[in-house]
Amino acid sequence: MDFIDENSLDAIPWAERTVQQRQHIIAQAAKGLAWMRTMRSSIPGPVGGGIPTGGLFTLYGAGRTFQTATDMEPWFNHKLNIRGTGDVTGMFDELSMCHMDLSLRNLVLDKAGELWFLDWAFAGFFPPSFEYASLLHKQPDSPDYEFVQGVLKELRPVPYDETLVALLLRVFQVNDGPFQGSHIIAGL
Repeated sequence: MDFIDENSLDAIPWAERTVQQRQHIIAQAAKGLAWMRTMRSSIPGPVGGGIPTGGLFTLYGAGRTFQTATDMEPWFNHKLNIRGTGDVTGMFDELSMCHMDLSLRNLVLDKAGELWFLDWAFAGFFPPSFEYASLLHKQPDSPDYEFVQGVLKELRPVPYDETLVALLLRVFQVNDGPFQGSHIIAGL
Protein backbone atom coordinates (compact mmCIF):
# COMPACT_ATOMS: atom_id res chain seq x y z
CA MET A 1 0.00 0.00 0.00
CA ASP A 2 1.29 3.48 -0.88
CA PHE A 3 1.17 6.56 1.31
CA ILE A 4 0.04 9.71 -0.51
CA ASP A 5 0.92 12.85 1.42
CA GLU A 6 -2.16 14.89 0.51
CA ASN A 7 -5.77 15.30 1.58
CA SER A 8 -8.71 13.68 -0.12
CA LEU A 9 -10.39 15.88 -2.72
CA ASP A 10 -13.41 16.57 -0.55
CA ALA A 11 -11.21 18.83 1.64
CA ILE A 12 -11.88 21.62 -0.87
CA PRO A 13 -15.48 22.01 -2.08
CA TRP A 14 -15.82 21.15 -5.77
CA ALA A 15 -17.29 24.56 -6.64
CA GLU A 16 -14.22 26.29 -5.16
CA ARG A 17 -11.82 24.57 -7.55
CA THR A 18 -10.88 26.25 -10.81
CA VAL A 19 -12.41 25.02 -14.04
CA GLN A 20 -8.96 23.79 -15.08
CA GLN A 21 -8.55 21.81 -11.83
CA ARG A 22 -11.99 20.27 -12.19
CA GLN A 23 -11.37 19.27 -15.81
CA HIS A 24 -8.01 17.74 -14.86
CA ILE A 25 -9.53 15.70 -12.02
CA ILE A 26 -12.50 14.55 -14.13
CA ALA A 27 -10.24 13.51 -17.02
CA GLN A 28 -7.96 11.52 -14.71
CA ALA A 29 -10.88 9.85 -12.93
CA ALA A 30 -12.43 8.79 -16.26
CA LYS A 31 -9.05 7.57 -17.48
CA GLY A 32 -8.61 5.55 -14.28
CA LEU A 33 -12.04 3.95 -14.64
CA ALA A 34 -11.31 3.13 -18.29
CA TRP A 35 -8.01 1.52 -17.29
CA MET A 36 -9.73 -0.53 -14.58
CA ARG A 37 -12.21 -1.74 -17.18
CA THR A 38 -9.33 -3.47 -19.03
CA MET A 39 -8.71 -5.72 -16.01
CA ARG A 40 -10.79 -8.90 -16.37
CA SER A 41 -11.79 -11.92 -14.33
CA SER A 42 -14.11 -14.87 -14.74
CA ILE A 43 -15.06 -14.81 -11.04
CA PRO A 44 -17.26 -11.94 -9.79
CA GLY A 45 -16.73 -10.10 -6.56
CA PRO A 46 -13.85 -8.64 -4.58
CA VAL A 47 -10.26 -9.31 -5.64
CA GLY A 48 -9.17 -12.48 -3.86
CA GLY A 49 -12.76 -13.57 -3.25
CA GLY A 50 -15.31 -12.72 -0.65
CA ILE A 51 -18.82 -11.39 -0.31
CA PRO A 52 -19.57 -8.32 -2.45
CA THR A 53 -20.75 -5.25 -0.53
CA GLY A 54 -21.79 -1.73 -1.45
CA GLY A 55 -24.76 -0.01 -2.98
CA LEU A 56 -25.81 -2.79 -5.34
CA PHE A 57 -25.27 -5.44 -2.67
CA THR A 58 -26.17 -3.29 0.38
CA LEU A 59 -23.69 -2.34 3.05
CA TYR A 60 -24.42 -5.70 4.67
CA GLY A 61 -23.28 -7.52 1.55
CA ALA A 62 -24.81 -10.05 -0.76
CA GLY A 63 -24.77 -12.70 1.96
CA ARG A 64 -22.77 -15.06 -0.22
CA THR A 65 -20.00 -15.33 -2.75
CA PHE A 66 -20.60 -15.90 -6.46
CA GLN A 67 -18.62 -18.33 -8.61
CA THR A 68 -19.64 -17.01 -12.03
CA ALA A 69 -21.44 -14.05 -13.55
CA THR A 70 -24.42 -16.32 -14.23
CA ASP A 71 -24.39 -17.27 -10.53
CA MET A 72 -25.18 -13.61 -9.64
CA GLU A 73 -28.27 -13.39 -11.85
CA PRO A 74 -30.80 -15.04 -9.47
CA TRP A 75 -29.65 -12.75 -6.63
CA PHE A 76 -30.33 -9.66 -8.74
CA ASN A 77 -33.57 -11.08 -10.15
CA HIS A 78 -34.78 -11.59 -6.57
CA LYS A 79 -34.07 -7.90 -5.83
CA LEU A 80 -35.91 -6.89 -9.01
CA ASN A 81 -38.88 -9.06 -8.06
CA ILE A 82 -39.21 -7.04 -4.84
CA ARG A 83 -39.69 -3.99 -7.07
CA GLY A 84 -42.09 -6.03 -9.18
CA THR A 85 -40.35 -6.17 -12.53
CA GLY A 86 -37.14 -6.93 -14.36
CA ASP A 87 -34.83 -9.78 -15.26
CA VAL A 88 -31.05 -9.69 -15.76
CA THR A 89 -30.74 -13.27 -17.03
CA GLY A 90 -28.01 -13.39 -19.69
CA MET A 91 -26.98 -9.75 -19.21
CA PHE A 92 -23.81 -10.26 -17.13
CA ASP A 93 -21.53 -11.21 -20.01
CA GLU A 94 -18.16 -9.74 -18.99
CA LEU A 95 -16.54 -8.92 -15.68
CA SER A 96 -14.09 -6.06 -15.29
CA MET A 97 -12.63 -4.20 -12.32
CA CYS A 98 -15.09 -1.66 -10.91
CA HIS A 99 -14.38 0.73 -8.04
CA MET A 100 -18.09 1.17 -7.19
CA ASP A 101 -17.58 4.10 -4.77
CA LEU A 102 -16.17 6.96 -6.81
CA SER A 103 -16.43 10.14 -4.77
CA LEU A 104 -14.24 13.09 -3.89
CA ARG A 105 -13.53 11.63 -0.44
CA ASN A 106 -12.06 8.55 -2.15
CA LEU A 107 -9.64 10.44 -4.39
CA VAL A 108 -6.31 12.14 -3.68
CA LEU A 109 -4.36 14.39 -6.03
CA ASP A 110 -0.65 14.07 -5.25
CA LYS A 111 1.97 16.83 -5.55
CA ALA A 112 2.74 15.76 -9.13
CA GLY A 113 -0.92 16.16 -10.12
CA GLU A 114 -1.61 12.41 -10.35
CA LEU A 115 -4.94 11.11 -9.12
CA TRP A 116 -5.07 8.19 -6.68
CA PHE A 117 -8.16 6.09 -5.97
CA LEU A 118 -8.79 5.22 -2.30
CA ASP A 119 -11.26 3.02 -0.41
CA TRP A 120 -11.56 -0.17 -2.41
CA ALA A 121 -14.07 -1.78 0.00
CA PHE A 122 -16.83 -2.04 -2.63
CA ALA A 123 -14.51 -2.77 -5.57
CA GLY A 124 -14.34 -6.00 -7.48
CA PHE A 125 -14.96 -7.70 -10.78
CA PHE A 126 -18.45 -6.94 -12.02
CA PRO A 127 -20.16 -6.13 -15.32
CA PRO A 128 -18.95 -2.65 -16.44
CA SER A 129 -22.53 -1.36 -16.24
CA PHE A 130 -22.30 -1.72 -12.44
CA GLU A 131 -19.78 1.15 -12.31
CA TYR A 132 -21.87 3.32 -14.60
CA ALA A 133 -25.04 2.68 -12.57
CA SER A 134 -23.22 3.48 -9.32
CA LEU A 135 -22.23 6.86 -10.79
CA LEU A 136 -25.76 7.57 -12.03
CA HIS A 137 -27.09 6.76 -8.59
CA LYS A 138 -25.48 9.84 -6.99
CA GLN A 139 -28.13 12.18 -5.58
CA PRO A 140 -28.34 15.81 -6.81
CA ASP A 141 -27.78 17.06 -3.26
CA SER A 142 -24.54 15.06 -2.91
CA PRO A 143 -21.31 17.10 -2.69
CA ASP A 144 -20.00 14.74 -5.41
CA TYR A 145 -22.87 15.27 -7.84
CA GLU A 146 -21.24 17.83 -10.17
CA PHE A 147 -17.97 15.88 -10.17
CA VAL A 148 -19.75 12.64 -11.02
CA GLN A 149 -21.76 14.35 -13.78
CA GLY A 150 -18.45 15.44 -15.32
CA VAL A 151 -17.07 11.90 -15.13
CA LEU A 152 -20.26 10.52 -16.71
CA LYS A 153 -19.85 12.93 -19.64
CA GLU A 154 -16.28 11.69 -20.12
CA LEU A 155 -17.44 8.06 -20.04
CA ARG A 156 -20.45 8.42 -22.37
CA PRO A 157 -18.56 7.33 -25.50
CA VAL A 158 -18.01 3.99 -23.73
CA PRO A 159 -20.88 1.64 -24.58
CA TYR A 160 -22.91 0.57 -21.56
CA ASP A 161 -25.97 -1.64 -21.70
CA GLU A 162 -28.72 0.93 -21.06
CA THR A 163 -31.31 -1.73 -20.26
CA LEU A 164 -29.01 -3.31 -17.67
CA VAL A 165 -28.19 0.10 -16.18
CA ALA A 166 -31.92 0.83 -15.77
CA LEU A 167 -32.41 -2.51 -14.01
CA LEU A 168 -29.43 -1.89 -11.73
CA LEU A 169 -30.88 1.49 -10.76
CA ARG A 170 -34.01 -0.36 -9.68
CA VAL A 171 -31.85 -2.63 -7.51
CA PHE A 172 -30.34 0.47 -5.92
CA GLN A 173 -33.85 1.67 -5.15
CA VAL A 174 -34.77 -1.64 -3.52
CA ASN A 175 -31.59 -1.57 -1.43
CA ASP A 176 -31.93 2.09 -0.43
CA GLY A 177 -35.64 2.24 0.27
CA PRO A 178 -38.47 3.96 -1.55
CA PHE A 179 -36.91 7.41 -1.94
CA GLN A 180 -33.23 6.95 -2.74
CA GLY A 181 -32.69 6.82 -6.48
CA SER A 182 -36.26 7.82 -7.28
CA HIS A 183 -34.91 10.91 -9.08
CA ILE A 184 -33.50 8.52 -11.69
CA ILE A 185 -36.09 5.78 -11.83
CA ALA A 186 -39.24 7.89 -12.19
CA GLY A 187 -40.30 7.09 -15.76
CA LEU A 188 -38.41 3.83 -16.23
